[in-house]
Amino acid sequence: MYEEKLKNNLFEVWGIPKSYVMKSLEDFYVHPSNEEFFEDFFTPYLDNLDQTVKRPVGIFLWGDNGTGKTHLMTSLLKEVYEKFPGDKRIMMISAQDIMTLKTANWGNTTDNVNFERFKRAHRCWHLLIEDLGKEYEDNQGISLQALDSLLRTRVQAGLVTHFTSNLSPENLHEKYSRDFKSLVLESTVQRRLRGKDYRVNISKENFEYFKRLKS
Repeated sequence: MYEEKLKNNLFEVWGIPKSYVMKSLEDFYVHPSNEEFFEDFFTPYLDNLDQTVKRPVGIFLWGDNGTGKTHLMTSLLKEVYEKFPGDKRIMMISAQDIMTLKTANWGNTTDNVNFERFKRAHRCWHLLIEDLGKEYEDNQGISLQALDSLLRTRVQAGLVTHFTSNLSPENLHEKYSRDFKSLVLESTVQRRLRGKDYRVNISKENFEYFKRLKS
């Protein structure tokens, strides 16, 4: 019963996709080119999450599709959730949803669900912004305004913000601005996650699963 409630909370309240709720670090394959990052930074970071109270440094994971960025970062969020009390510990949200929530709340005082999500994104201890750079283009700069305002608020409040992206952090100014890029670099440790696209293997496993069911 508790496990089912936990799964529902992670998905419905804190935004972790159902496909990642039951995955853990034990399921994550560490590609040889990522071993140094794991040994020198990620493992010590995970073992000392309490230190992010006084040193609120997030992680910016970037790289090709299917290298495990989301798997790794949702595992980190679950570690925070399990080790520390309180209902404002974690949240995961896509960069697109940040823009959507900002525009949805313009002059709207009745949309309580979106308003609460918007507040949580500003106040939770560890926030994961997923797929930075994949949000829709807009001519009014709403995406940059929303992301810059959110990150700036969190940095000033001493809160931890993580990112996953296909964009290199060095090229963020090309899509956003130099100010936003500087803020990201200041508030995170940036690493490229390398490896093969694991989704190809998942596709093969799914095929074989249903093939075995053939009567």
